Amino acid sequence: MLSTLFCIKGFDSRGRFAAISLGCLVLTLLCGVIFPQSLFAVLVSMVFAFTSGLASLRRLNDYQGAKFYSAPLPVLLLLVSLLQFTASPNVLLAILVVLAVVCIILLAIKPSAQQRNYVQGYFGPKLEQLVSSPSVRRDPTLGAEIGGEGVSYEAGQKSAEASFEHVGVDNDEQEISPEAESAEPRGFYIDHEAKESGSVTELAKTWLVWAREHQKSLTLAAQVCSGVMVIGIITFVAVQFLSSDNEGQTDSLEQATNQQQTQIQPRVSVKVPDGFWVVQEGEILIIRWLGAEGTPQNLWQLAAASGDSSCSHLRFNNGNQYRPMTVDLVDDSGTEARFSPLDNGAIIKDIALRGSFKLCGYDFSLKGSQAALMRQPEFAKLL
Repeated sequence: MLSTLFCIKGFDSRGRFAAISLGCLVLTLLCGVIFPQSLFAVLVSMVFAFTSGLASLRRLNDYQGAKFYSAPLPVLLLLVSLLQFTASPNVLLAILVVLAVVCIILLAIKPSAQQRNYVQGYFGPKLEQLVSSPSVRRDPTLGAEIGGEGVSYEAGQKSAEASFEHVGVDNDEQEISPEAESAEPRGFYIDHEAKESGSVTELAKTWLVWAREHQKSLTLAAQVCSGVMVIGIITFVAVQFLSSDNEGQTDSLEQATNQQQTQIQPRVSVKVPDGFWVVQEGEILIIRWLGAEGTPQNLWQLAAASGDSSCSHLRFNNGNQYRPMTVDLVDDSGTEARFSPLDNGAIIKDIALRGSFKLCGYDFSLKGSQAALMRQPEFAKLL
C-alpha cells in the first residue's frame, strides 16, 4: 500500500486523493506544532509535500488534466511549513491553509475520464502488488485474469475501456429504469446501510456525490474564493510593507525633531553694564559680546586645541581661569564663548564677585554685574 503513494503513472480516485492530500496538510501542521521553528519539521514536511504532489499528478492522470496543476498544492504545503519555521503571523498561515484546501477541493471534484476498477482508490502499475497483499480482500474486477491469481494493469485498463463502451451501447438499446436514474454517479458505490449506521467513509462519499452534482457552482465559488484570497494576501503584504515604511519615516522624523529640540534650546540672558551678556542655553553657559566683524567662523575649539590662543582662557583679575569649549563669531557680528556645564556655578560667582576678566583680547569690567545677575532667577540660584 505504501508503494502506491509514490507511483507516478497510476490513477487516484477522488476519495483517495482527498484523503492523502488532507492527511499531508494536517501532518504538516502537526509537525510545526510538535517541533516549532525546527529544521527537522521542514524536512519532514518536504516529504509530505512530495507525497501530495504525486497524489495530485495521479488525480490529474485520472481526469486527464494539465500536469502543471499538480504544482500548487505541494508549493502551498512547503510555504505553510516555512511560515511555521519562521513564526510568521497566523493570518498568513491561515490564508495558505485555506488556499491548500481550495486546491484539494478543485482537484477532488473532477470526474474520472473513464471507468476504472479502483482497489482502495488506486488503479495503476502497482495494482497487482496491492491486490496480492494478504491484508486486502480480493473482489472480482473487470481486469481480473481468468485464473484468478492476480490482476494485470494493462488488461484491466483495456477491459475497463471495453466495458465502458459496451455499457454505452446497451444504454442506447435499453430503457433507463428508475433505479438507474437514482443510482449514484459512476465510481461511487455508497453502502446506505453503513451510512445510516454512521460510517464516516460512506458519508464522505455522499458529500463527494453532492459535490459532483454541483461541480460548476463549486468550481466558480472556489475560483472566486481563490481570487479573494490572493487579493487579500497582496493587500495584507502591501499594508505591512507600507506600515513598516511609515514607522521608519515616523522614527526618523522623531529623531530629527529631537535633534532640533536639542540644538535649539531656550535662552536666558542678562546684560552686564560693560556691554556683554551672560546667557544660559540649556546646560551651557555662554558669554556673548558684540564688536567683531567678518564672516561667521570658529575662533577657538578646545577639542582640537586650535584657533586664536587669546580665546583659550577666561581669566579673572584674581587669577581664576576657565577654558571655553568653543568660541565662535556668529552671523550678527556677535562673539559667543561656550563653557562646560561643570564650570557654570564657579563662573557665575566670579562674574558677580570679581572686578574684571579678559577673553579674546578684550578686558571687561564687572561693575554692577551682581545686581544684574540677581534679577534673573536662573543665575540668582547659583549665587
